[in-house]
Amino acid sequence: MLLKSAKFYSLSQIAVALLSFLRNIILARMLSVEDFGIAATFSLVIALVESTSAVALDKYIVQARFGYNRRVLATVHTVMVIRGAILSLLLFAVSPLVARVFSLEHIAWVYQMLAVIPLIAGFKNQGGAVQQKAHNFITLSMSDLLSQVLGTIALLGLLVKWPDYQAALYVNVLIAVFAVAVSHIFSGSRFSLGFNKTLFADVFRFSWPLLLSGILVFIVLQGDRTIVASYYTVEDLAVFTVVFGLLSMPVMVLNKIFQSIYLPKFAAGIHNPASDVGTGYRESLSLTLFLAGSALIGFTLLGNAVIRLLYGDQYTADFELLFWLSLCMVIRTARTPASILTLASGQSRITLLINITRAFAIVPAIYFGAMNFDLVYILYAATLGELLAYTLGSVWAFRYVNNARDRMTPFYMLLFLLFLAVACYFILAVMISDIQALIYFCGVYMAFLIPIVFIFRSKLRHLINRGNGDV
Repeated sequence: MLLKSAKFYSLSQIAVALLSFLRNIILARMLSVEDFGIAATFSLVIALVESTSAVALDKYIVQARFGYNRRVLATVHTVMVIRGAILSLLLFAVSPLVARVFSLEHIAWVYQMLAVIPLIAGFKNQGGAVQQKAHNFITLSMSDLLSQVLGTIALLGLLVKWPDYQAALYVNVLIAVFAVAVSHIFSGSRFSLGFNKTLFADVFRFSWPLLLSGILVFIVLQGDRTIVASYYTVEDLAVFTVVFGLLSMPVMVLNKIFQSIYLPKFAAGIHNPASDVGTGYRESLSLTLFLAGSALIGFTLLGNAVIRLLYGDQYTADFELLFWLSLCMVIRTARTPASILTLASGQSRITLLINITRAFAIVPAIYFGAMNFDLVYILYAATLGELLAYTLGSVWAFRYVNNARDRMTPFYMLLFLLFLAVACYFILAVMISDIQALIYFCGVYMAFLIPIVFIFRSKLRHLINRGNGDV
């Protein structure tokens, strides 16, 4: 049952990412480059609101020993409603300033409209997190999947009425409404409000470092795009958003799937001294290396061909921008296992420290943007920040991995990915056609699979045997 539920969630997350990707393609094809760039600022504002208030209450329920308790759930719901109301008021108040930052003062009202989204999201039922704690991902899957399906269908109708950036605005609001409605329909718990002082204190202890970390998460995930939106043209933002969206989709899917599957496993292992957390960590590293390496080859060699096919020639990027953004995303993918292990341990301060390390890279990036350096300089700084965060997270994971060889595995993995990146860089620099890109991709990917099978053959065999035995 666990395996079936996890597979369903994995497939649903892939579908959610594909639907979001599909909406971006529809918008890029139906809107002008300028309108698409304006629509890109909406996702930045929503990400800022979510990240700077990311108290991770659903993760608190999953990792808490008594997270299934009704009083815990009621207290979490109360905190969410209060948080949503405060965020809505703040966003409404600063909307004119947000519009000024993006040099879009003439449409400040659209950012005021976005202020309703956190208020709506505050009423989401967290019963799905309780079921996730029991390794049941059905409710969590349906809440994400159905809201995205309905939102994609609604976008087509909205574009008929508003064939400009307004369609992107209204679909974001509708998706928030759909997500809340579906969470109540499929949740196994009744939505209720309540307050328990002891529980609130425990929630606060868990969440406050993550709240601060949320600001850093925005800087890590969206900081580069925000700099582009602030210092460069709307058309530059549109191109950067297309490339960023194409590359970040697999990263987000992997992170959600890994978090839902490995977070409960790691948490259970940490709470149970008899369990071996290191085994799950090694397993996750093996899968991550395969996925990160595959993504690196695909992003760098086929990225522009896919963009040209899906979005059009006007959104293709020069090879330096494509390569460095690809490398940045791949390193971020590679540090997923250590990040989840940190979250499972309840050591949210460590997550905060890792994100602070990564966020330092935004300082030179802001300088490059303010001084009108080429966009690629922003990605140089971002890549350095990802490398530092990867190193810190891997070193911290030592405390849960007893085998010395296993402790060094993340660093061997990083060296392998960097070697692969160098090869892809030189190949990318000499490619002149999409057909040539496809030929190079097939050759490099087949060469990549040989050491992967050799290095992890025993671990892959172990995974297959476990999968066949899990009924």
